[in-house]
Amino acid sequence: MPFDLPSLPHILYRLWRLRRLIAVATVLPFVLFALVGLVGLGGPATTTFGLALTLVVLFLVVGAHAVLFPNAWQETLSISLLLVIMAVFLPIFGGSVLAWIVLLICAPFFVMSMQGRILTAFNEKFRERPVFTSRVRVDAPIETVRDIIPLRPGRDIGQYRCGAAGRDGIFPVWYDMPGTDIFDGFCDFDGGEDATLSSSAAGEADPTFFAKIDADAPELQKTLILTPDPTGGWQTEAVVEHRFKQGKAGCLVTETETPDSYPLGQTVSLWMNDFQTDGLVYLRDIIEKRETLALKAAHRWSLLTIAGRWVAGRMMGRVSDG
Repeated sequence: MPFDLPSLPHILYRLWRLRRLIAVATVLPFVLFALVGLVGLGGPATTTFGLALTLVVLFLVVGAHAVLFPNAWQETLSISLLLVIMAVFLPIFGGSVLAWIVLLICAPFFVMSMQGRILTAFNEKFRERPVFTSRVRVDAPIETVRDIIPLRPGRDIGQYRCGAAGRDGIFPVWYDMPGTDIFDGFCDFDGGEDATLSSSAAGEADPTFFAKIDADAPELQKTLILTPDPTGGWQTEAVVEHRFKQGKAGCLVTETETPDSYPLGQTVSLWMNDFQTDGLVYLRDIIEKRETLALKAAHRWSLLTIAGRWVAGRMMGRVSDG
């Protein structure tokens, strides 16, 4: 999937959908910038105007990154942490050009390494089970909505593919997430514009997860999200409940997800990216057959992968010229 600049509707949707991520990634460095300035170590945040200007600049930097790269939330947080480091070293480096050049050279490597660390830093589980609830109204009859939104055996909708159910009612689910290929267009083989991390890439890959319908009624479906247990059984990762209510303005869908064994980092990311609501918006737009603004349908490029593509292009150009 190629990188493309967002339109105004996409910008507004992404700013709202990623509002929590932008807030966290903005406040984190702002607080440290403010502390550095207020304790007398110097920096831009030494006056009220400086504080206000700092907050605006941080919001523009973080917000712009989130809008341009809406599925690179780890990189957004990494850039935020990089700004924190800059706040710490600002009074130390002062006007030393060499020191700032070294910091900027090291910045890409810091951002690259921090993305992996953010994913693995919160492996503990929540002590209490959080509950996520989202609603969306779909302009379609309840039968149509009921037949598309929940996971069901044999269903192929959007980026989800469900296999057949076994005797125990458990069925595999594949999540074919769009991917990126920085070498696409530079080589003789056809990588395709819509390269995906799908199971068709090299034979059938292992399912992303498994599911089982625990309760099934005309206006309700309760689904268990499962993963294989080392003992040969099944571990419940989450319980997802869909409720459907027909009204004059369409069908109201309420999704309630209760993570059971999600790592802390994954649970926080679901909250920061408003992942649940975005998924409902994505499915609603599929049902209503209109172009979607959902993050699920957006590209997976990041600032580093764009830079990698630029470097790959220069390298391939040199090879072809030679």
